[in-house]
Amino acid sequence: MLNMNGKDNFSSDDAVAYRIHFTAMICTYGSVAWDEIEKYDCNRCNHTVQINDFLAPRPSCIKKDGAILDIFRFGVREEIRNELIRRFDISENDFRPCRNKTGDIVYYQITPQHTMLPIADVNDWKSLKPCRRCGRVQYRDKDRKTAFDGNDIVFISKAALDDLHDLNCTYENFEMHIPEFIVSKRVYNFFATNYPRLLFDPVFLK
Repeated sequence: MLNMNGKDNFSSDDAVAYRIHFTAMICTYGSVAWDEIEKYDCNRCNHTVQINDFLAPRPSCIKKDGAILDIFRFGVREEIRNELIRRFDISENDFRPCRNKTGDIVYYQITPQHTMLPIADVNDWKSLKPCRRCGRVQYRDKDRKTAFDGNDIVFISKAALDDLHDLNCTYENFEMHIPEFIVSKRVYNFFATNYPRLLFDPVFLK
């Protein structure tokens, strides 16, 4: 997923972290309305907060190891969630349950509690103007799209790497206030060995 463009000589073996890039399989809310899951807390920049848990994906989706529950919100099967908590410095707080119609938990939304140090400068990401009402800053969506889809190489600073946890969200939020989710290399190795169909993009030290 790297585009060298003749400028750099990076191999995926040189990656120091990985960004979650699961297959785009959107799971619907079912009979639950959007505003029962999220609500606006700034009407100017449309920032939202999640107020309730997602419903479990359709039964056909639960057979998948991981999926996108909504736009850029990722989830994994209960088995994977439990293994991550058992093996790594990842806690129950890093997930939200997704229940089926009878109330059973069958899937988990990934909700990293650790926010990385900023990496916008080492990637030349440009911010939009802060919201005049709440002051929140978003970065350009086109930077997010080109940063992680193989059209560019993404870097992390030494300070951010030293502060990296096993499961992280970026300090930077892009349009729609969406962060990226980054895992440590040892977590990636666990996925690559046990769940190779789940996709990740490499992140390099600068």
